[in-house]
Amino acid sequence: NHLSGPIPASIGNLTTLRYLYLHDNDLEGPLPSTVDTMDSLLVWHVNTNEITGSIPPEFGDMASLQQLSMAGNELSGSIPSELGNLSRLTLLHLHDNALTGQIPFSIGNLGRISEIRLYQNQLEGSIPPSLGNLNHARYIHIGHNFIGGLIPPEIGNLTSVTWVYLHDNKLWGTLPPNVTALTSSTFLVRDNHCLYADAATRAFIVTKDSIWDNGCGG
Repeated sequence: NHLSGPIPASIGNLTTLRYLYLHDNDLEGPLPSTVDTMDSLLVWHVNTNEITGSIPPEFGDMASLQQLSMAGNELSGSIPSELGNLSRLTLLHLHDNALTGQIPFSIGNLGRISEIRLYQNQLEGSIPPSLGNLNHARYIHIGHNFIGGLIPPEIGNLTSVTWVYLHDNKLWGTLPPNVTALTSSTFLVRDNHCLYADAATRAFIVTKDSIWDNGCGG
């Protein structure tokens, strides 16, 4: 399709709608805040458009939502902490935008989440330790941002994860040794600010990433 213009506020009147697919169009303008009435919605896909502005906190009120995909737009501002209320969410795609601020601690409340894609934004701050609560996650990609600080040891709790991408950020310090528990994962940490690891952890990273580039010459 070639739909254009903003998503109308009246979309909130579709209170029994279950699936919304508006991806790959020319939609623009801000996201409507009237979505808090869409209690039956399971899927919201508006990726690959030209949508601008921030994510309204009302998106955290869609109690039935299972998939939220708004990648490939021009969204800015921070990720609202209210998204942590989406207890049924299995997929969160917000990559390829211009989002800023920190990853909210409340993201650790998404107990059913399988995929989190936040890469290619302008996120900063540190990795919330609550990320280690996501026992059902299979794919976590927060690379290509400005996230700094230490990698929390809670990352080692993600023993069900298959892909963890933390590369191209500003992470520093010592890698927690318990990341070696992620035996079935692809674990990328290259191109960060300055990371260190003991011999066993470094050998583990090489098996997952094929190279060790810790950003500080050691």
